[in-house]
Parts: sequence; C-alpha cells; structure tokens
Amino acid sequence: MRLYWFIAFSCLYFAESTSQGKLILQIDDMDNAPFQNIEVEIVQLQLKVFTDLKGQCIFPIIPKGVYAVAIDYLYGIEYRTLYMPMSDTSIHVQLERRVAFDEILIRSYQMGITAFPNASDLGGEILQELHKSKDIPYVLAGSPGVLVSSDAGNGVGYTGIRFRGLDPSHIQLTINGIPFTDAESSLSYFVDIPDILSNSERISLIRGNVPNRPGTPSFGGAMDIQTNHLRFTPGARAELQYGSFNTFKFSAGAHSGLLENKYYFEVGLSQMKSDGYIERSASKLNSFYFAAGIVNKKNSFRLNYIHGSEKTGQAWFGLPVQYEFVDSLRRFNAAGMERQTGPYDNEIDDYKQDHLQFFYQQQCADFLTWSNTLNYTHGNGFYENYKAEVDLLPYEINAYGIQKADIIRQKWLSNHYLFLRSELLINPSKSFEFRPEISLSSYDGNHFGRVKDVILDSFEKIKNFYYQNEGTKLDGSLGFKLLWKPGSNWDVNVDILYRQVKHEIIGIKEFNLPLQYELHFKSFTPKLFVSKYFSENGSLFSSIGYMQREPFREDIVVGDLNNTSEELIDFELGMHLNGKKNIKASLNAYYMYYPSLRGLSGELSDVGEPLFINLRKVSNWGLEWTLNLDFGRGDRSFKFKCTFIFQNTKVGGIFP
Repeated sequence: MRLYWFIAFSCLYFAESTSQGKLILQIDDMDNAPFQNIEVEIVQLQLKVFTDLKGQCIFPIIPKGVYAVAIDYLYGIEYRTLYMPMSDTSIHVQLERRVAFDEILIRSYQMGITAFPNASDLGGEILQELHKSKDIPYVLAGSPGVLVSSDAGNGVGYTGIRFRGLDPSHIQLTINGIPFTDAESSLSYFVDIPDILSNSERISLIRGNVPNRPGTPSFGGAMDIQTNHLRFTPGARAELQYGSFNTFKFSAGAHSGLLENKYYFEVGLSQMKSDGYIERSASKLNSFYFAAGIVNKKNSFRLNYIHGSEKTGQAWFGLPVQYEFVDSLRRFNAAGMERQTGPYDNEIDDYKQDHLQFFYQQQCADFLTWSNTLNYTHGNGFYENYKAEVDLLPYEINAYGIQKADIIRQKWLSNHYLFLRSELLINPSKSFEFRPEISLSSYDGNHFGRVKDVILDSFEKIKNFYYQNEGTKLDGSLGFKLLWKPGSNWDVNVDILYRQVKHEIIGIKEFNLPLQYELHFKSFTPKLFVSKYFSENGSLFSSIGYMQREPFREDIVVGDLNNTSEELIDFELGMHLNGKKNIKASLNAYYMYYPSLRGLSGELSDVGEPLFINLRKVSNWGLEWTLNLDFGRGDRSFKFKCTFIFQNTKVGGIFP
C-alpha cells in the first residue's frame, strides 16, 4: 500500500525550478509536547534531518513543488503531503504518542545534552556506514579531539578511545542507560560487545559535563549506545567482508516489525576474525543479540539479551619507541617473548560476557510516567601467558628440589553485576519536568590464578589456585533532575546526584600476600545546564558541574594510591551557528580543574591495565571547533567536515 502511495505522490512532484524557500516543521504530540530527535525526510529530494529539543527541524533550501514528507516518529513512519510555495513556509504536525522504550530512556539519562556543542551524535545510515568492520572508538574518530588506539593495530580486538587528554578509565559507557563500564576497574572493554553497533540505532559521545547517571561515574566524558529503537516494518540484513591481515566479518540480523500493532522481536549474530597487524595478535570475536517487546498506548515492556565472546592474542604492551622507524620491527610484540625457544603463541585473552536487560514503562497519568530498568551481567574468562625461570614456591608447585622453572599460568575473573533503576517523569506543565530516581547495583568479582603447566618432567601442584580473592561493590544513588523552560527560547536543567559506595576486597593476592580492604565513599554531584535559542540560525549553551569519584581496584591492589578520591570542576560555554546553504558551525570553550586526579604513570600491570599516580591542581582548558558544509541534494551532494581543537594542560604537583 505504501508503495502505491509513494508512486502517487512522486507523480505530483514538480520539476526543480529557480523558486526556492525555507521549510520549518514543528512536530508535537496531541498535548503539544515536542517529538525530539526523530527523523524527517523529504522523500523525492532524499533530504533527512532530525528534530531538535523543541521538536523543530529546518530544511534551508526547498524548490517550489509538491512533496511527500516521511516522519519516523518511533511508532512507525507517518506520511504527510506538503506543498512548498515560492516563499518560506512553516508547518505544524501533530502525532499520537505512545510509551516507547528508547524515548523515555534517552530523555532520562541524556537530558537533551546531545544538542550541546560538546557532544557528538551518530545514528541511522551514517552509523551503519561508519562502523563496518571497525570497533566503537573508530566510529567516533571524527569527533573533536578524539584519539583512538588498537592493540592489534588494525581496529579489531582490543581498542581504546581518549579525548581532552582523558585516559579510558575516566570515560563512562552505557548501553540503553545501563552502566557497561566495569565497576572494579572503571574501564570499558569494547571487545566484550563485538558488532553491537549493527544492532544499534544511535551512539553519542559527550565531552566535559555529562548528565548524572548511576554506576561508575563519568569523569569528564561519556559514551551512550542505544539499541532500544523500534523498527515497525519487517526486515533483514546480511553482511560479508574481507580485508587486510585476513580480516573477515560476517554479520546478519532480522526484525519482525510491529506484529498485531504491539509485539516486536529482533535477532542478530556476527563473527569476526583477524590476524592483526601486530605479530601474534589474532582475534576471534562472536556475538549474539536478541530483543523482544510489547508496546501499548500506556505501557511498554522490552527484553534484551546481548552475548559477546572474544579470544584475542595479547598485544597490549605496545611498540618500543626505538622500533618505530625500523620496518622489520614495526610489528614486534613483546608478549610471549620470555620463552627461550621462540615466542609462546598462545599468549591470549579469552573472555565471555552475557547481558540480560529488562525495561518497563508505565504512563500512570497524563503528567506522570514510571520507568524501570533491571540488568544482570555475567562475565567469565582468563588471560594466559608464559613466564620464564620463576620461583615455584609462590605458585604452590613442588618440583622435588628444583627451585625455578618456566611455567604457563592463567589469571581468571568470574564476575556478576546486578543493576536496578526506577524513575518518575513528572510533567505538571509545559514549563516544568521533574525526574526523581533511585538506583542500586551489586558487583561481585572472583579473581584467582592457576598454573596450567610447568615445563618440567615431574612436579605436583600443592594447591589448585596460587592466589584467590574476591571483590564486592555495593553502589546506591538518589538523583533529581529539574527541567525548566522560563521562556520559549530558554532551557534550564538542574541535575543533582547523591551516591554512596561500599567496596570490599578480601583474600590472598600473588606471593601469598594477604589482601583485605574496605572503602566507604560518599559523593554529591550538582550540575547546571542552560541553553538559549536565539533563532533557527543560532543557539548558546553553557554548563557547570562538580564531580567526585572513588579509587578503583588496581589503585588498591597494585597502585597503592592511599585511597585518594578524585575531584573535578568543569565549565563549558558553546554555541551553534546555522548559516545559509547548509553551513553549520559549532564552537565550545571549556575549563576543567582537578583538585585531585589519577594520572597515567606510563606503566602497565601484569594484566595489561594502566597504572596511575596521584596528581593535584591539574587545569585543562581548550577550544573545540567544528565546521560542516553540505551542498546539493541526494546523490548530487557535497559534504565537508572539519574539526579543530586547542588544548592546554598544567599540573600543579604529585601526591606522595
């Protein structure tokens, strides 16, 4: 039916003329609440834009004619007939709203911050085109100040991201608003969720002030992945790729569309293999994704299951600087080189992770929505490496008089993470929105080491494990968000979070050393976001925030950083400018002051994680500038993007 409808309107399309005008669309629900961040397309011209926080979108240059406008407003695609005269035109569209999974979640944990100049937002076809066979950091590589890294050297396997000088442990990652960042290490391992972007609708990167969210806190930056978008028509996809270093990828998926106007399911799977650029850095990644849901007018329920497994050759030691300009050594890998007879070729990381996510939302009244999230994550795996001429006694090995030998050891981690969040969205009027929330999480990590083999003819193991300790972390928070519109062109957002943490570690670490640690940590995080819209051609944004966070496992077990917490005060000021002929520019200035900060020491632990030192009175200020040019229409378009960043960092000193 839609095909015939489209053909009919295509016949009404007038040929391009010299008469042109600006088209402004305002898209609201029946209560005049705006639809934010939805896609609007003029079909014949193949022009697509997204609505802003006010539900408005602008097409700067539209020739006179009759067009079909497609509005993808989360519950399906709505079509409208549009007559474009020779002059500028404004049109108001009203659509029925239901309670949808991603809409409530995004409003909850992002507060519209992705419209700010210190944020980057990618979705739809652009996201799918960019991610291809590369990992998540490479999708965001075009954002201001972003640096990406790959252990294997070709974007497959272990990858990392930095911006504004932040190391990865200060950047929070969420999946559908649920913390993915590891509660113990404060690191996000993208390799554990391979190819998740094939099942994602949008990914956002926020630099500087990030709206408060539960779990391991962001400390100057965050990334949000959203998979909860509904596809209302059936579809399927399949992708096969082959590239350098025997990189192979197969990815496939299917979705049912909306069945009987309320049921929905989606499935996806993938496998990726690569030899890697660095020696012995081969990887094999598998993933599976399943989602099912029910969408009613007043409530919705969704279940997501995400599985990822990886087997990756260790290459995290990097390349010695003296080898950089020696062609024969540029692929050198130090992992496994302790074996005298040649590199040990099974120096690997082998890990599996499963996520089970539940979402339930209920519209209790016209002004009240209740949103709930429940998540369970289980991870299990090890890394294996070869150690030469080690003392056998600390490894609980009896070699009948022999004191030293080569061994193959494995360090295991088995963990469980449970997360619960409940929030009310209260809209007493068009000018106010209140969002009280509560969240609780529990992390349990079991760390143990075992000797896989000893390179001797005769030996016995005194114990199964040469170390074993357990870390538990309880995390609870109370949050409150206030969104206030004092005028038609003003938005003021107040964001407050109180968080309390109890972290315990008990057991035996390596060399039979006792390990007992307990931390009680409390933090109060206030933030303020203000935006002013001058017209469709310009807007001004500012924010200020104060952040605190606790030390993490490596600081305690390896780093011995005296339990020093971190603090950050952040100021942001930026603007958007929209010129004629699709010229857009963004400018953002920031000042970040850290009374205390964990800075990289330049060393790694024996499991490849970075070690830190305590820095004090660190100031970091800079400018971020982005220019976008987009000329033409459809296949005859020309697009150009340029980013520039200037940054200055000063360190006051180092804590003892």
